[in-house]
Amino acid sequence: MMVVDGKTSPNSIVWSQQVVVEPNTYYAFSAQVMSCLESNLKGQYALLQFSINGTQLGPVLHSPKQLYVWTQYYEIWYSGNNTTATLTILNQNSNGFGNDFAIDEIRLDALDYSCEAVRQVTINVRGQDTDSTEIASICAGEIYTWHGRQYSTTTIVTETIPNRAGGDSVCTLLLTVLEPSDSIEFATICAGETYTWHGQTFSSSATKTETLTNAVGCDSVCTLQLTVLDPTDSIEITTVCAGETYTWHGQTFSSSTIQTETLTNAVGCDSVCTLQLTVLDPTDSIEIATICAGKTYTWHGQTFSTSTTQTKTLTNAVGCDSVCTLQLTVLPPITTDISASITEGASFTWNGQTYKVAGDYPSSFTTDEGCDSVVTLHLIVNPLLYEIQAHTQCADDSYVEFDVVADGSLFHQLQFTFAPNALNQHYRDTIVDFTNSLIQIPNSARAGIYDVSISPMFDGQVLDTRSYQFTLLYPLSVLDQHWDDFIGVLTYDYNGGYNFSGFQWYKDGTPIPGENHSYLYQPLEMGATYSAMLEESDGTKLMTCDLTAMPQTEISLYPTLVQPQQIVRLHSSDEITVQLYNNLGTLVSSHIFSSGDHQFAAPSERGVYIVKLQQTSTNGKSATKKLLVR
Repeated sequence: MMVVDGKTSPNSIVWSQQVVVEPNTYYAFSAQVMSCLESNLKGQYALLQFSINGTQLGPVLHSPKQLYVWTQYYEIWYSGNNTTATLTILNQNSNGFGNDFAIDEIRLDALDYSCEAVRQVTINVRGQDTDSTEIASICAGEIYTWHGRQYSTTTIVTETIPNRAGGDSVCTLLLTVLEPSDSIEFATICAGETYTWHGQTFSSSATKTETLTNAVGCDSVCTLQLTVLDPTDSIEITTVCAGETYTWHGQTFSSSTIQTETLTNAVGCDSVCTLQLTVLDPTDSIEIATICAGKTYTWHGQTFSTSTTQTKTLTNAVGCDSVCTLQLTVLPPITTDISASITEGASFTWNGQTYKVAGDYPSSFTTDEGCDSVVTLHLIVNPLLYEIQAHTQCADDSYVEFDVVADGSLFHQLQFTFAPNALNQHYRDTIVDFTNSLIQIPNSARAGIYDVSISPMFDGQVLDTRSYQFTLLYPLSVLDQHWDDFIGVLTYDYNGGYNFSGFQWYKDGTPIPGENHSYLYQPLEMGATYSAMLEESDGTKLMTCDLTAMPQTEISLYPTLVQPQQIVRLHSSDEITVQLYNNLGTLVSSHIFSSGDHQFAAPSERGVYIVKLQQTSTNGKSATKKLLVR
């Protein structure tokens, strides 16, 4: 076999070979051809032509329309005086697409045109002419080959060809195609029986096929279609009312039962008949209903307006007696009282309405049963009684505390709204729980008297607003005790930026006559508290926080209220170790200084720091100071 991709140039040689031939002989030049490309199905074919000794034979042939089906092509050639033949198959394609094909069984066969080899031959001799008739038959589906051509249907074919005597020979083919004599046998049996067919026994529905040879020698397909008939069982379901009877196949029944009879059905098979009899009891029912006072209820054509119980005997859906009972209840009007209390200034929302004044407020509702219901709200307004007092704090404290005296059930929170003089010192409006009324003092806040509005709140509502003042005293860090007989007020550079012009010293809250300088120089009473009324250049006059006189340890540290990175001065009569801790107890820095005066920079971060001072000698003194960086 050879598979060929056809060229686009006609008369190209696909295959060629030289063979020896007999002179004056007819030959059939043939080949099997098959299409190999799907485009052949779209009207594009491989085009071929036979040629011997350079002479083209017959018309141009095209490959089969069906893919992968071998088809034989041939042409007749007379050798004449030739003793050799150059056999050639030519490509006659001009289209470059759809020209793929396969070729096989290329043959050159000598032909006998006497028509002598036939099944039935009738020869009429008229001089040199010889006629013959071939009568043949095939079964449906078979192919008959005659003179190099194939036939599969009933036909009469005639060909005139030269015979060996030099005359014409008329050959005729009478071909008959015999049909198979198929048959179908339909049969039925009852379930449980058997059926025998062609030596086989069957007990279930089936379709069987046998292929036999009929009288003319062709295949005969015999088919059995066997149906097994099932019993035509039936169930009769019926009911009677209690006290009635039912007759079935000559028997009478008065109670619920299941009965069975075996009979013969219309096709001759057993039929099992079943009776399912149900005796129905009366379907008694109770209807429970309610209506509102003043309404009516209709039941089986009767109208009722009061609570009652009624009975009727009716026929139910299945035709039996049914006793129906009505239990009717008339619902009285519903009145309900609810009570609520609020604090003066608050409001109470109920049924879509908001109330602030004490009183009774009725509203009408509809119950789940659709009746009227009157609900009355009794609202009580409690007076708002409370007192708030602000503590006086040192400016270097952490919080300002406000004492609140009130009934905790009246309000829950306090809203602080600061005036501009406090906002300028970085106080911010806030809301706190009234049981924890502490306001944080900003790091940058200075001593002074500040204004704030405080509002009690309940469930987010402001109940009242009152104005208050709170005072921050000058921090203790503006004072410095030296030795046991001297307390001084630090100057602007060391006291946190205050510029004082007036002074009055106090001991245990009492003015000390004549002591109106920036220092107090007199023997100090250890354990007594000393303070000073200081006046600033703008006229502001405030007290300092109390300083408790303590025996001096020959160690001093000042100022103790500073800005970030501000210089802090230290005096010690001996070598000393200085350790700074933040408010979390973490060591921030540590220094060792010799005796005398020294200085170091305050931390860069704002906050409250603890300074531990320890002289290193055996009997060295120690002290702990608070350093406030703002």
